[in-house]
Amino acid sequence: MGVEDSLRLWGATLLILPGVLFGQWAVRYPESSVCAVRGSSVVFNCSYDYPQSKVDTVLWCKDSCFTGKAMKDKFVYSNKSGSILPEYLNRTEYLGDKQKTCTVKIKDIRTSDQGTYRFRFEIDYPGGKWTSKSGVSLSVSEFKVRRSPSGETAAVREGDSVTLTCDTVSCSPAQTQLTWFKNDQPL
Repeated sequence: MGVEDSLRLWGATLLILPGVLFGQWAVRYPESSVCAVRGSSVVFNCSYDYPQSKVDTVLWCKDSCFTGKAMKDKFVYSNKSGSILPEYLNRTEYLGDKQKTCTVKIKDIRTSDQGTYRFRFEIDYPGGKWTSKSGVSLSVSEFKVRRSPSGETAAVREGDSVTLTCDTVSCSPAQTQLTWFKNDQPL
């Protein structure tokens, strides 16, 4: 191997080595905006990359994880006890792992839940904290059901044919997944 080949090899090593040693920090959301109907549940799909280390803390925050340089002490979801906002207690469920998946579910959606949600994670490495700059924007809509024949005085009896039509004010059909139930069983 000549001097020129050796220099190329060292140059390639210097370019690749930082990525291997320090890794890439990234958070990805397949959907940048999600629309949910009030009272329903929503799932924010998410994945992340980080240097090979152990993830200690996973957090989801709404609108901003930081005020200047000081971190807010309350979150939508946290695997650390005592740091979840009261309005999100018992309504969030972390569906991810502490490796690559950061998906979260929020139940019983409220109008006040509208906003931008971001994922944050911390690893056992000096300075090992990362909050995504992008996030998932949640808009909350009302659910409207119309029946035909219409009229509030028109009684529906067993055996009658009734058509139910669903609509939301601001969610597009592509953003909405509905499931009809009969006797507590999905149709």
